[in-house]
Amino acid sequence: MKTRLFFVMVLGASLTMLVTPGAAAPPPETPEPPDGSTPQYPLGQEFDEPLAKEYPFDLKDAVGQSIASVNPQGERIDIAVTGDDEMDPSVALCAYDQYLIAYVLDGEIYGQRLTSGGDLLGGPFLISGDSYEDTQPDVACEWAYNRFVVVWRHNFGDSGDYDIRARGVYGGHQTSGSQLYGSELTVSDDEANEERPAIACNINEHTCLVAFEYSGTGSGDIYAQRVSVGGSDISKDGDRFTISTYAAEEHNPDVAWGGHDDNYLVAWQYLHDDPSSHYRIVVSHVYDTEQGTGTEERQHVGAWLINPDEGSNRHQSVPAVAYSRDDQNYLVAFQYDYSGDGSDYDIRARRYAGTGATTASGLIYVASSFDNESSPAVAYSGGPEDLPGMGSDQFLVTYVHAGSTATEVRGRPIKGTHDASGNQLDGDSVQIRTTGSGFNYGIFGPDVTGSVNNGHYLVVWEDMIGGFAGYDYDVLGQMLSSGASVYLPLILDGYPSVFDFRLNPDGYSFRNYGNSSHTYQDDLGAGDLINMFGSGTVCASGSTPADCVLTSAAEAWRQQMFTWMNGGHCEGMAVTSLRFFKGQTYYTGDTTPGDFQTGAQAVYDLGRSQAIDNYIAYYFALQDVEEVWQPTEFIRHNSTPKQQLEMVLQELQSGKDPYSLNIYDPALTVGHAIVPYDIEDRGGGIYRLYVYDNNDPGDDSLYITFDTNNDTWTYDSTFWGNASTKSLSLSRISLRTGEPFTAPFAANGSAVEFFTTNGGDLLITNSRGQRIGYDPATGQMVNEIPEAHVVYLRGVSGPKYWIPLGKVDGPYRVTVSGENISAQVDTNLVMVGPGYVVGFEDIPLRPSQALRMSLSADGRELAFEEGQLEQAPRMFQAIDGVER
Repeated sequence: MKTRLFFVMVLGASLTMLVTPGAAAPPPETPEPPDGSTPQYPLGQEFDEPLAKEYPFDLKDAVGQSIASVNPQGERIDIAVTGDDEMDPSVALCAYDQYLIAYVLDGEIYGQRLTSGGDLLGGPFLISGDSYEDTQPDVACEWAYNRFVVVWRHNFGDSGDYDIRARGVYGGHQTSGSQLYGSELTVSDDEANEERPAIACNINEHTCLVAFEYSGTGSGDIYAQRVSVGGSDISKDGDRFTISTYAAEEHNPDVAWGGHDDNYLVAWQYLHDDPSSHYRIVVSHVYDTEQGTGTEERQHVGAWLINPDEGSNRHQSVPAVAYSRDDQNYLVAFQYDYSGDGSDYDIRARRYAGTGATTASGLIYVASSFDNESSPAVAYSGGPEDLPGMGSDQFLVTYVHAGSTATEVRGRPIKGTHDASGNQLDGDSVQIRTTGSGFNYGIFGPDVTGSVNNGHYLVVWEDMIGGFAGYDYDVLGQMLSSGASVYLPLILDGYPSVFDFRLNPDGYSFRNYGNSSHTYQDDLGAGDLINMFGSGTVCASGSTPADCVLTSAAEAWRQQMFTWMNGGHCEGMAVTSLRFFKGQTYYTGDTTPGDFQTGAQAVYDLGRSQAIDNYIAYYFALQDVEEVWQPTEFIRHNSTPKQQLEMVLQELQSGKDPYSLNIYDPALTVGHAIVPYDIEDRGGGIYRLYVYDNNDPGDDSLYITFDTNNDTWTYDSTFWGNASTKSLSLSRISLRTGEPFTAPFAANGSAVEFFTTNGGDLLITNSRGQRIGYDPATGQMVNEIPEAHVVYLRGVSGPKYWIPLGKVDGPYRVTVSGENISAQVDTNLVMVGPGYVVGFEDIPLRPSQALRMSLSADGRELAFEEGQLEQAPRMFQAIDGVER
């Protein structure tokens, strides 16, 4: 993320200074003169205390070898370039790899989208909603709902009373209608001033944390407010709370979300008065969710990033924070006033533990020269938190470099995982933008985000050029490619797997199964649904497993899960075997195999029982919730076999949050879940990925062959694919934590779903004529509905179609086609929506037949076109509060 700070441009010089009212600058100190000695200040090395600055030198000399760097890709992007002044950009990435840049234009907040490759997507659009001055935007993405949230400083009534406002923006470009969703939210509006908001989002809980400056208790403190992100609007979650209220000044907060540690880290600058007034960086973890009125929201009260007795008393200011999924640590970059008089800033960084009030490394010297480096921003490669492995294990720190002849935006890659050898750099610094020096040129406030587009970064900044006609401020950007992409032979040779999953003892000894072998109705009960979705969502009366009477929609959804599980329980078996392996506890309190079955020492010892069948069924059903299928489908849709092999390889080396592996036939008609556990390099770009397949328990000879030269994979005659088939995906087991989840049938839901139960292709058309599904006329899949998704599950015949509500009114026209079946089937058409599960049962569908029907968006009106069959299929309607 980027930092928020005051700037003063000194005319006639290329100098950017931090100026905070009331701060006493430390006395100037002259740097030690050069003495010709060997440099003792190697960039990227860690030290417990700051060192004296030496001559500039080449990075290759410091580390002994040349390191690959990030590199600009493509042309510079003119994001907002007009005759007006566009300023202070902030950038984030959201689902399906679209960027949003929020910026200031004429005292209002505007947005501009970019595609995955950096092309403009649509035109600029207004985000803030009144005529009063709005500045200081920041933006983050809540991935599960695919929603951006933009926050900014609002000048209430142009009175000088600053508040914090927010607005939701759709994660994907809207081809028609507004780009905004919901209404503008007042995050904090005390009579005191609230300024410099920073935002990060927790995708597990559909919430974001907004940290900001607050002047109500003195010269400046740090407060925060949680914001709940719904499918149709945003709202405040709980009350505003204190991050820090020290008596001295506190400014410039930044915040990042750490998904694996399930918390936030807030960093800010604090005016420390011992032994002299200078700013220090302070950090504090914050709990993932609202803790309740009067309850402490911080996991620990502010801790020094650098202890006061570590080195000289120079300003440390404007921190920027990002989180490493692989190392599960935060990186805090900051501006360091080396000279003590504002004439020579450097950029330094330090890792901070994902949990506990401890630093995780020494100081990292990111950028240091006799010129001025300022305004750091930092991002982790690979984009959003729930898509680990999509980029390099790498941070990129961007900053402004102001020299005597040029001003530049630069970037420095930092290793994502701490390197015990000492050197933390992951490449040379890269020049991203260069302008002239002096008062006619200026570069301000760069921001950066990672991307799932093969580990690329997008950097944005404010660019100023002046002359006799005045000054013009624009927003520019640049895509960068990572030079630290995974190279499989090097990784395999140098870093062996630590993932010691084996079929015996870690896999089940019994085979995948359907419903015929047992009383399957007991596999999923009211208690399970209460834990998944909450009693208020699933119980028509009662609130406990003993007294809950399920709503009509909840009961119909439960029955639908049984229908799906009749095709096999592979998803549940793969996920629960990994949960046993990682020692994760079921909501019932059971953890080990022995907890589920007396005498069982390992998973392989377990036999079929009601407790085990319930455990497997629970995690089979969770593949149907948005929090699981959205990130899983994103990986399937946006990565190739080779990239997914690299992702598995990284996880085998860390063992922190394993994947289940989902394989499909090239036509995507059937899916199967298995567990990857070992990899073998066969030479020449060919690899074997060994898997636990619950269809063949105990068989340790099963593997998928990957050809990285041609980007293909093969398991057997059914399951195979290439970069185009999109028939491979990965799903981390951590996606299935964080109950309650979003129920597909919840009364306050924001989408409808369609699927068949026993074959037949669907083509769904809304009242605007936009379609999603299989078009039998062309033999192709189509998706013309904004933000709609085609979702492929495991153990389930055919996809389900997820369509957001609120885009159009009127019924959905559905065609069920037998184009791809070879014999007649009896299938169901099911529609799931807010508070209902409805559809048609036992539709007799013949090959090449096309049957047409319509269903209203509220599920209350169903119609089957007359004359298609001798007898129309039976309609069913499970609607909450309606007797049928």
